[in-house]
Amino acid sequence: MSRLPRKVPLLGAVALATVAAMTGCSAGQVTQTSTQVATVNGSSANIGELSLRDIRILYPSGGTYTEGSTAELVLVVTNQGLSEDTLIDVTGEFFAEAAIPSADEAKSSLEASVPAQGILQFGTTESPSIELADLSEEISVAEIVSMTFVFEQAGEVTVEVPVANPTGEIDREEGFDFHTEEDE
Repeated sequence: MSRLPRKVPLLGAVALATVAAMTGCSAGQVTQTSTQVATVNGSSANIGELSLRDIRILYPSGGTYTEGSTAELVLVVTNQGLSEDTLIDVTGEFFAEAAIPSADEAKSSLEASVPAQGILQFGTTESPSIELADLSEEISVAEIVSMTFVFEQAGEVTVEVPVANPTGEIDREEGFDFHTEEDE
């Protein structure tokens, strides 16, 4: 009679215990995933059944929006609720008015419906961005501005919104030469 068949279950049990012990070592009190955030450029906020994501002011041509100009705001609003809600206003101290551009200038307004269990996007090919008109101050890339979003059902939420970085490479001017004639 061979003793091998009795050792096989014992070896299997030892191997299984070793695997269980080794995987348990990676599940400590401090996990890396608990501190990770989404890799989008914009801010986010929740209010009631609504989630606002990737809220940002688009990169300005030349890196700065000048006083009196119009900035473009983009964001995604998702509605987890069973009833529609409406974005009725966006306010901030640095602009006079927020509006969704329309082909008919006289009918530009801000009201936009977020469908029940649906998504509303601003700043895509199907949906224009929200225009923040008549800026009261100059704002530049990576600056953070405070904005309040007002919804008919959910209420209002104030969010710190960044001015986005460029999405592609930007041509730069000639760099400064720090060498002087004396150094040569």
